[in-house]
Amino acid sequence: MAYRLCLIQIILTAWLSSGASAQNQYSNGIVGGTPVQIVGGSDIPEGEANTRISQYRVPTGKRLIIEFVSLLGAVPDDQKLSAVIVTSLGASVVSHQFYTTAYPTNPSFRTDSVLTQSVRLYADGDTDVVFWGARTGGFSRGGFLNVVIIGTLVDVTASPSAPKASVPGS
Repeated sequence: MAYRLCLIQIILTAWLSSGASAQNQYSNGIVGGTPVQIVGGSDIPEGEANTRISQYRVPTGKRLIIEFVSLLGAVPDDQKLSAVIVTSLGASVVSHQFYTTAYPTNPSFRTDSVLTQSVRLYADGDTDVVFWGARTGGFSRGGFLNVVIIGTLVDVTASPSAPKASVPGS
């Protein structure tokens, strides 16, 4: 069942974001670059509050601009899902928190949770973007969380006004 929900999420996310991504690419000033779609998913084991879902290493010389986040998961009825995306830009490491909207199922033994959100997050090259899943309200029985991130990799060039490092002996 979880795999069918994940497939539905990927299809809906790609369809919903296809227009938004093209619009963002031009209306938000991102000209050029390489589109990326990062997909990850993981079970949240019984007794665990948090689980690492996935990570993505931003290539050297690039900056990742995350434009869209989609989450889909399920936990027992008395629990709520959230996710954290950790990015690094310059000297700052930031945890971005995302809360899903819950939809109880019938029969009532689990709650499906979803989130689709346009964002503007940045991550420098040679850093990891890490995705965590979390739940609150109890830790009985297991759950799962899938994440889809859509963004653009852009080249990073040194600013002409940036100070240049001096090389000893030159």
